[in-house]
Amino acid sequence: MKSRQVMRISSIVMFAAGFALTAAAAEWAVDDGGWCHLVRVPLPAADQETGAGLTEPVVSEHEEDFETLFNGKNLEGWIIQGLEKAGPKILEEGVLAVGGWDYWAVITQRDFKNFILRFDVKFEPNGNSGILIHTPKKEVFQSSFEIQLAADYGEVVTDKTTGAIFGKVAPSRNATKPVGEWNSVEIKVDGPKLWVVINGETVQDGVDYTKIEGLKHKLEKGGIAIQRNDYKKTAFFRNIRIKTLPD
Repeated sequence: MKSRQVMRISSIVMFAAGFALTAAAAEWAVDDGGWCHLVRVPLPAADQETGAGLTEPVVSEHEEDFETLFNGKNLEGWIIQGLEKAGPKILEEGVLAVGGWDYWAVITQRDFKNFILRFDVKFEPNGNSGILIHTPKKEVFQSSFEIQLAADYGEVVTDKTTGAIFGKVAPSRNATKPVGEWNSVEIKVDGPKLWVVINGETVQDGVDYTKIEGLKHKLEKGGIAIQRNDYKKTAFFRNIRIKTLPD
């Protein structure tokens, strides 16, 4: 009578039908003579009924060291400049609706100097907002500059197009998607230079903001603010996250 020994292998790679699948904690039976038989490959707990997602999800290396700025539930970590009761609304699925009236911006309580900021944004028709850099906790528009965000799909590029250093430096192109579609935005500040990427297209490429004449920029370190523009010009934000860079 042949003997059989069952053993667990913490991680294996199986090749079948031209595909490579990683299985965690697989169980194999080893018979006399060295023959191996696969006994069981457990699926992730959440997928045992559907069988979907046999391989574990991999976190993109491009998101390493990012932290969430907006938790999708409340404004913890943020300050409202203006009337707090009139602040932005938090919608389902963790969306921040920046519109309405009687406030001017929401500002991070934390200060940042060099960073990479990422988020998704979409607009109502005529929607308009912006990201202000290195802000104080009050009177943000007096001492900090704005990266423009607007519902301007297909419009001619100006210094007020999405991705512009507002009123000063136009973006290299208009990369905005049509109204109602989510836009991915990345703003990188590595003083004294600035990069802006809209939907994968670099529209500001290493601009030295200290050389822009008349630019409102009085602090080398400060908050990050989301501007509320005007009533019925709502912008919607989600997945707001940041990675701090060395000073």
